[in-house]
Amino acid sequence: APGFFGWACSPCPVGTYNEEGGLVCHKCNNKPTPEAYYTEAGWPLPDCPYQCPEGFADVSQNPKCLTPVEYFFTFFGGLPGMISILVAVVLLVVSSIAVKKLQRKRRLHMSIGQANAHPLMRVVFDDPFLT
Repeated sequence: APGFFGWACSPCPVGTYNEEGGLVCHKCNNKPTPEAYYTEAGWPLPDCPYQCPEGFADVSQNPKCLTPVEYFFTFFGGLPGMISILVAVVLLVVSSIAVKKLQRKRRLHMSIGQANAHPLMRVVFDDPFLT
């Protein structure tokens, strides 16, 4: 029977398989990292079931058994995705600073224009608190 070997029809050990039920079990080679481990004996196909080490995301979500840090980066598109996010954040910060400076300049020009339009509302420009 598939998954079993020898005259006694014993299940193939964990990490091995047998497709035809012959005399010899063959080694599985589908686990992605040395840290991953095979989980079932008597497997009939070359793609043996495996698990990632404890602390890693489940195989159903992380079939390559990436480390938690690698998996986190992959969630955001790997290195290109993280660089894109970083560039977007930097551009957002720079543009918000530029907008605030423009608003401050506009308010200053408006207050100067209003003070010049109304002689009773003169601004003292040598006041140290205005600079």
